[in-house]
Amino acid sequence: MSEILYSQTVAAQMLGISRGTLVKRIRKGEIREYQKKPSKITHSEIERLGGVVPPVLSEGQASGNDDELFSTDISKAGEEHVRLPGSPPMGSRIRMEMTPWLRAPLNCFSDATPERIILMSSAPVGKTLSALCMTMWSVCEQLGNLLFCQHTEAAAKDFAQLRMNPILNECAPVSALMPTWGKGGRSMRGHTRNESKILFGTGSWLQCKPANMSSMRGHSARYSIADEAAEYTAGALANAIARISLFPNKKIVVTSTPLCEGEGETGNEFTALYKAGT
Repeated sequence: MSEILYSQTVAAQMLGISRGTLVKRIRKGEIREYQKKPSKITHSEIERLGGVVPPVLSEGQASGNDDELFSTDISKAGEEHVRLPGSPPMGSRIRMEMTPWLRAPLNCFSDATPERIILMSSAPVGKTLSALCMTMWSVCEQLGNLLFCQHTEAAAKDFAQLRMNPILNECAPVSALMPTWGKGGRSMRGHTRNESKILFGTGSWLQCKPANMSSMRGHSARYSIADEAAEYTAGALANAIARISLFPNKKIVVTSTPLCEGEGETGNEFTALYKAGT
């Protein structure tokens, strides 16, 4: 089996240091980069340094190349690594043959070109699950501040507790990077975690928050995911989109089941965004 490689961002998370510190230690020769692909750190090197690494993937699970922990095919990564919580009627594994229409929007997230991904469909066909697969991929491959928005504070809390955290915890490569639960939510590696917020040692964070001005004020994110956006109060969707305005490599993902005609002006905001395209 070929050596698994990690980006500097992911390697820094495993070692519990910032990416800047990692780069300094590379320059001093304390950490060895992979000779064939500079800027990548091998699985064995992380183990040598005492870092916390996910289990080595079996030959059947390997992505087929040495460039990334996950392939840029997020649909494939979701099938291999995501396990659904509870007792879903179709089993705990994602089966893309049952939802082939999700492949294109999923893989748009790993493509640097699209800035907006808008999903509108009936319920339930995998819109929110797709957004969680995108979250999983970003944590492992392109970590940056990520806001996962819900329409109310209660919905955000329930979503983090019942869906987001269980899925991230059950994804082996992601769970190895996550802070452990501890007193006051702080782990030994300097990361912070509670039900709706994860602060990584690199300074990046993942938060599940209600899409309102008071909750989002002062939060700039590289990724903003607005789930069930047709339910948002007036102006909240625009606020969620505004959170990513400062980042050149930003991504906004908006998903929702549409409201029926006449059910509210917020549904019209989402419909207008959908019609505008990416």
